[in-house]
Amino acid sequence: MHRSPPRVMRGSRVLATLIAATFAHATLGCDDATAPPLREVDASSEDGLGPLETITVRSVAELAGKTRVRGHLVLDLGDATVRLPDLAIVDGDLRLVGSESKRVSAELLLPSLVRVGGNVSLAYANGAGRLYAPRLVEVGGHLDLSHGTWSVELAALERLNGDLRVSDATLTRVELPALGEIGGSVRMKRAALATDVTIAWSALRAVTGDLLVQGGGPMTIDAPRLLEIGGDLVFEDLAASLSMAGLRDIGGDLRFTGVTLTGLDLSTLRSVGDDLVFEDALGEPLESLSLPALQAVPGDLRATGLATLGELRLAALVTVGGDLIILDDPLLASLELKKLATVGRDFVLASVGELSGFAPDALARVGRDLQIARIAVFDARFGKLADVGRDVVLSDVTTTNFGLGALAKIGRDFAMDGITGSIEFDEIRFENLRTIGGSVTVRANPSIEKWVAGALISVGALVPAGDLVIRDNPALIGFSLTKLGAVSGEIVVRDNPSLDSAQAATALSKVQSLTPPLLCGNLGDEACP
Repeated sequence: MHRSPPRVMRGSRVLATLIAATFAHATLGCDDATAPPLREVDASSEDGLGPLETITVRSVAELAGKTRVRGHLVLDLGDATVRLPDLAIVDGDLRLVGSESKRVSAELLLPSLVRVGGNVSLAYANGAGRLYAPRLVEVGGHLDLSHGTWSVELAALERLNGDLRVSDATLTRVELPALGEIGGSVRMKRAALATDVTIAWSALRAVTGDLLVQGGGPMTIDAPRLLEIGGDLVFEDLAASLSMAGLRDIGGDLRFTGVTLTGLDLSTLRSVGDDLVFEDALGEPLESLSLPALQAVPGDLRATGLATLGELRLAALVTVGGDLIILDDPLLASLELKKLATVGRDFVLASVGELSGFAPDALARVGRDLQIARIAVFDARFGKLADVGRDVVLSDVTTTNFGLGALAKIGRDFAMDGITGSIEFDEIRFENLRTIGGSVTVRANPSIEKWVAGALISVGALVPAGDLVIRDNPALIGFSLTKLGAVSGEIVVRDNPSLDSAQAATALSKVQSLTPPLLCGNLGDEACP
């Protein structure tokens, strides 16, 4: 089998020193007295070491005086404590794995072990399990703990080439102070920490793959020196505290779903590789959520179902490549997006609290839909928004100060319904709006007296039949469409009890449409058929 040349890993000098010190007092369990080179193990494979023999040991005595096992070592032992004082190197996997019906030894004490070339797998401990290997510097594959209660004491471990996996387990101690790099992912499923236990990765700088924590809990992770996560950072369905005060970049998604947060520090995060999602989460940190250094989200940004969220601050955010959705956050009263310039797809802001002082001053383009709906008090101006690629929907909003004065182009439909204003707010103006590719619907707006789109040239330019519908607006007394030349579909102005149909007819007299305008049910008119 062809193998690529070995790569020198971090900590190789320390490793060489430990091996030399060990071999100075013991002989190897084979003729070759030279330690094998470090291997780069494929972290996606459970057996990346090639055709190694599997050696099953049923008595500690079988390993007496052995410093090295040239293969996969399987421990099938019934002792409560397994101590292997001489073992320094395992070329392949190290496995102490039982089953639901056959539990294995609780304690594995390896005081001389410096390297495992493959995976370390422990499962189904008989009682409280313990992995104690104070001189272990490197694990070439995965570290896998499952089904039981485990204490992990690996004071010298510098590099884990594969994954750190914990599933269906409770950790009573996690001692990994020297761990600087995880070559695979961290995958914790239905795992929990005992009371007052923290996963403190004080030296960890990089996780090449994902960091996934799913179910179980509570979970407390503190990694102050972690700079980069190559894949996703995901917390789902648990209570957690997360502190990563130095984290700069996430290569994949950042997702918190169904999480009760007791602590959160992502203050230095600059970028994510795809989506950023906070969904159905609770906790004091989500009363005021701030990511002050975040500049770009290439995928979707969603903050939805956050029952305790009062403030959302994304002061440095410039671009969202996908959807920006802020939805069902009933207490949200402050939203900061002052540098946001573009949203690649939909921008949805709906079912939030009394949102005042919202000023997306730099926002110039929304690639698809702009939807603003179901907001009890809304005070906002989109001062630079000129282009919306598809629909604009304004629905069920009470506003004191609202404007889309820079809007020049709507790619498809415009709909405005249920807009209520203060006493001072009786006119809505779109001074620069020139083209609407689809239909226009202005319907059931209780307090709007005037609707002005003086620059509008055409309605329905991009569809076969784009209609203009103005109806059921009780306070409307006039509208201005002085430059409108053509509507590709029908014109309907009906059931506006304060609007004079004769004035409306005059305003529409020069507009070409598919059929003559329908005007009925307005001031002084008979009821519509």
